[in-house]
Amino acid sequence: MLVYDISSRNFIDIINFWNAKQFQWQIPTQNSHFTDLPWPSWLNSYGARSSFLATNGSISVDRSGPDLPSVPSTDPGNTGTTFDFLQENVHEGFLFNFTSYRLPTFRSNLAIYPGTYALNGWTYGYVQENVQTLGDLGNVFVAVPWLGQIADINLQLIIGVNLTLTVLFKSEKIIEGTPYNMSVRIRIYDDQDRLVAATTLFTSDAGILLRSSDVGFFANGKKITNQALPAGTTLLTYKDLAGLFSYVDPSTATTRIRTATLFSTDHGIWGSGPFAGSYQGSWTVMVDFVNWYRPTQAYPPAPALLQGESPYFFPYNHLGPYAQRGFTLILNAPLSGEASAEFEVDRRGYIQGIVLGMNWDDATRTMSWVTIQITDSSGYQYYWYTFDGWFDGYLDPGAYQATITEWNHNEGHNQVKFTLNVNQGEENHALDFILAESQVPIPELTTIPLTILGAIAGALLLLKRRKHL
Repeated sequence: MLVYDISSRNFIDIINFWNAKQFQWQIPTQNSHFTDLPWPSWLNSYGARSSFLATNGSISVDRSGPDLPSVPSTDPGNTGTTFDFLQENVHEGFLFNFTSYRLPTFRSNLAIYPGTYALNGWTYGYVQENVQTLGDLGNVFVAVPWLGQIADINLQLIIGVNLTLTVLFKSEKIIEGTPYNMSVRIRIYDDQDRLVAATTLFTSDAGILLRSSDVGFFANGKKITNQALPAGTTLLTYKDLAGLFSYVDPSTATTRIRTATLFSTDHGIWGSGPFAGSYQGSWTVMVDFVNWYRPTQAYPPAPALLQGESPYFFPYNHLGPYAQRGFTLILNAPLSGEASAEFEVDRRGYIQGIVLGMNWDDATRTMSWVTIQITDSSGYQYYWYTFDGWFDGYLDPGAYQATITEWNHNEGHNQVKFTLNVNQGEENHALDFILAESQVPIPELTTIPLTILGAIAGALLLLKRRKHL
């Protein structure tokens, strides 16, 4: 729950509560047995000296404290270990960061001044009227006419839409189980390309779902929690995806950034309804799969290891093992309602090969960092690189023009060009090539800027003069 000043639209504070059993400020969490926060047995749950949901403007500072916490080491020889070095860089706490407790004008940030304030509530599966993004004020206002007053307000949230997705795995248009253990990432966007719901196999049940519940990921009908999608899966279902929970998309931020913030903007999915902020459009589903390891062993690595994570946003991650033929569309549903979609994904063609090169003694050696440029019929180019000669990856069915290059102008070894035809679900392990020597020398000093050479020459001259002195 967030507090904003209406006149300036500035963020004021986050509403926490004091947990007397753990002696710290905490963000309140839902309790599936009740419809209110705090619930009737609140003090029994957190201790008689716990607080309810309140803020005086200083919770943000109270929660982080004056400095990084001192954590005693389990090793008696390291009991003197501190966070001094880390603190010199992060400057966490109000001892290092004065902006956490005052403005440059010396006006205090640790109090709520007379004025009118707006409250927002962010939690998984629920939405608030007239609130869609961070910074929206909504319709819940509370007035503070003078200093020292206690102001109360109720905040009502609305159950959003639940979405159920079913994915069927195919190879060459025939239902076939997944060959390797994989990761899964599901994203759902609205018509304005805003991410409204997402999950992975390791965030879906993060503290909100019981293992016995009928919500979350199911592989061939069996619930899976915090594990890779098992090999042999033909049918994957996510039941009742209701928004975002502790989720950070790799296209926007990192987990480190999220953990450094005061709160996670968990929320539900807006659907159609009579409330301000209701959504009338449809939703688009995007699914990514990445090979992690073989069915029963971690070594040797699975083919195209870790390729396919968000290639739409990061093309250098290459394509994953399965293609979603057009992004699936889900039609609108009313608030507190449900919608579902079923679609299939098809296994791409897999190619793998080795690039060797002839050395000065006519012996073959594996070549690293050789560029493999693959161009499809539309002119789009994929770039792969060899590691100890090895390259592999997935491609959509079609005809490609491929070029293997060590240097841009045939230095060292000659280019090799060939046509590559890829079929759906195929595995081609025969793309081995030996690059012949080109007799063109590999550039060395010619690639070094003259400024660097001049700096080296100047340094040598200075050293020579010092010797004479």
